[in-house]
Amino acid sequence: MPSRQSIRGITLLESLVAILVVALGVFSVLGIQLRTLSDAQAGIRRSQAIRLIEDLSERINTNPAASQYLKIYTADSPAEAANDCTTPCTSEELARLDIHQWHQQMQHAFGSGRAIVFQSTADADSTNPMQLGVLVAWKENQREGSNAAETEALNAFLKISATETSNKACPEQYVCHLQYISIPRHCAVVGEEGRTSCI
Repeated sequence: MPSRQSIRGITLLESLVAILVVALGVFSVLGIQLRTLSDAQAGIRRSQAIRLIEDLSERINTNPAASQYLKIYTADSPAEAANDCTTPCTSEELARLDIHQWHQQMQHAFGSGRAIVFQSTADADSTNPMQLGVLVAWKENQREGSNAAETEALNAFLKISATETSNKACPEQYVCHLQYISIPRHCAVVGEEGRTSCI
């Protein structure tokens, strides 16, 4: 017959095993919840990127001569707009204001993230509509700061991707979203023959 001490030892061991099993279960549930939260945040970030790209598309579509000022929209570092367009402004001034405000919204929404706008390599003389590509990249974990090397790698990736968008992997710890928006052509009737010219 086992002694009281051995019974107590077995009971203590069983208790420890039970505590270990419960702890593993709790940590597993916490891990699943953290992963779910991370996936939800990634979905929110991607939705923000899509919404802001749609905002840029709307801004471009409301500018009747946007196709003439694609270099303004695709500038690496858009300069601050001189005219805030509270009074009537030209299409060029509107383009400068729109892209400056859009990059400010991007910086506010994504913090250490970056965005680049570039012209599609599609043939401008083809029947295909002109397009601008918009590539947005942001850190998976916004709580982590960006060091100089990471920022340099991200900027290099964005510049390469602006010209070679195929088969490019997003930098480590970053999430990227690429989307194309159509640019309406500015058309006018010219000449006595009534031909339509689009630029």
